Amino acid sequence: MRDTLAERGKAGEDRQALLDDLLDIIFDLGLDDEQIGGLIRGERIGWPRLRSAREQGKPRLPRDHGHLAALDGSYGYLRQFTPQVLTEVRFAGGTAATGLLEAVEILRELNATGARRVRVPADAPDGFVPTKWRGYLETAAKSGNASAYRHYWELGTLLALRDGLRSGDVFVPGSHRYCDPTAYLLTSDKWADQRAEFCQLVGRPADPARALAAAEDELGEALGELEEVLAAGGGPVRLDEAGDLVISPLTAEDVPAEATALKAELTEMLPFAPIVSLLIELDKRTPAGSPTTCWPGPPSGTCGRRRCARLTGHHRLSPAAAADPGVRHWDSVLIGRSTLPDSRQVDHG
Repeated sequence: MRDTLAERGKAGEDRQALLDDLLDIIFDLGLDDEQIGGLIRGERIGWPRLRSAREQGKPRLPRDHGHLAALDGSYGYLRQFTPQVLTEVRFAGGTAATGLLEAVEILRELNATGARRVRVPADAPDGFVPTKWRGYLETAAKSGNASAYRHYWELGTLLALRDGLRSGDVFVPGSHRYCDPTAYLLTSDKWADQRAEFCQLVGRPADPARALAAAEDELGEALGELEEVLAAGGGPVRLDEAGDLVISPLTAEDVPAEATALKAELTEMLPFAPIVSLLIELDKRTPAGSPTTCWPGPPSGTCGRRRCARLTGHHRLSPAAAADPGVRHWDSVLIGRSTLPDSRQVDHG
C-alpha cells in the first residue's frame, strides 16, 4: 500500500503544480474577476493544461487512504481460519462492547451456513466500526453491492474484536492473557473487610452517600475558583476569542533546598550492604558441599576466587564500602589465595 500511495503522489505532481499556479493567480489582489478567468484559461495556464489535469484525475481516496481496501485483498486468507476461531472461542465484555458482541454472534451464524455470499442482516450492528472505515459500508450499501458490504462489515467486526481484546473491553472467559479485567479487582466480600481501614487511611467517609456529597462540594468549590480566574482574565486558564478554554503549560515546581538536603541526609541513614560483605555472609551460611558455593560458569578449581575478584573489580564500591575493614580484608584474601577451603570447592568435572 505504501508503494501505491507513493506512485499516486508522483502521478499527481502535475496537478499539484497546477494548483499552485491557480492559487498564485487567485490570491493576486491586483486582479479583478475577469482578469483572473482570462489568465487561467489563457496565457498563464491555458485550456490544454486544464484538460490534461482533468484527464489525469483519479478517484479520491477514502479517509483511511485505502487501508481497509488493502486488507480486503487478504479476505480469502482470513476466511481460512477466522470461522474456526469464532466457533471455538467465546467472547464476553461490558456494556461498551454490546454491539460488537452481537456482531460477532451474527458473524458466527453466517459462518455456520457455509455460504460466503449470504447477506448481512439489515439490522446488524455497525456502530463499532471507526469513522475512517464507515465510508466503505456506506458506499457498498448505496451501490447495492452485498458482497462488498459483507467483506467490509466482516473485516470491521474482526478488527474491532482485536482492538477490544487489546483494550480489555472484550475478554475471553477462562483465558489467562485475555481474562476479565474485573478479576484484578477486590471482590465485594474482601472489599467489605478492608473498606473501613482504607477509608480511614485516605480520610474519606465509608458511606457512599456522604462520599458523593463531599465530592460534589469539592467540585462546586473548584468550579467557583475557576470562574473567578476566568472572569479576571490573563491567568493560566482563560477563554480565547472563540470562547474555547485555554490552559497554559504548567511551570516546573522548584524543589526547596531544605528538601534536597533532607533527602541526602535520609539517604545517608539508610543501611548499605556492600556486595563483598554479602558474599562473606553467603559463604558463612552455605553448608559445605552445597552447589551454591560455586556460581555457574566455566570449570575452574578456583572459580570462587576468580568470580569474587571479578565482581569486586567490575563493581565500583562506594567510599563507605571501601572504608569497611571487612571489605579490605576480603579483597586481600581474594587476591592472595582461594576464598573457599579446598573441602568446600565444587568439582565441575
